[in-house]
Amino acid sequence: MEEEIKKVLEKILNFFEINDFDLDFDKEDDAVRVNLRLENAGFLIGADGEHLRDLEHILRAMLQRQNYEKRIVLDINNYRRGREEFLKEIAKETAHKVKITKKPVKLPAMNAYERRIIHMELATHPDVATESVGVEPERYLVVKPYP
Repeated sequence: MEEEIKKVLEKILNFFEINDFDLDFDKEDDAVRVNLRLENAGFLIGADGEHLRDLEHILRAMLQRQNYEKRIVLDINNYRRGREEFLKEIAKETAHKVKITKKPVKLPAMNAYERRIIHMELATHPDVATESVGVEPERYLVVKPYP
């Protein structure tokens, strides 16, 4: 399993003339998290992780052609993991603010993946509710007091 992923990633990275990298694998029930570690990875991550999402899509497509069944979550230098923790912290702070002020708070526009992280984080907070509003790419979350 890990060898298949490594071979496909090597093909993709060779296109960018990247040969020096390491991989960490974290197996979950329905997915495999792959953290690609390399120097000067900013261009592979892209603005707001856009290139990272594209690379993940390409990796998934190539592995599906080989009948690979598990879902792949690609990360680069733990960018995604750090972003997830940051978003969870924003969610908690926003929920606290909403509980105190009893007024809804509008968060900045986010992609679906990031909105989902906040929805999931606040699903366990009985005093607040979340709602996605708007149209991509300007879709955002509103955190409001639970009625």
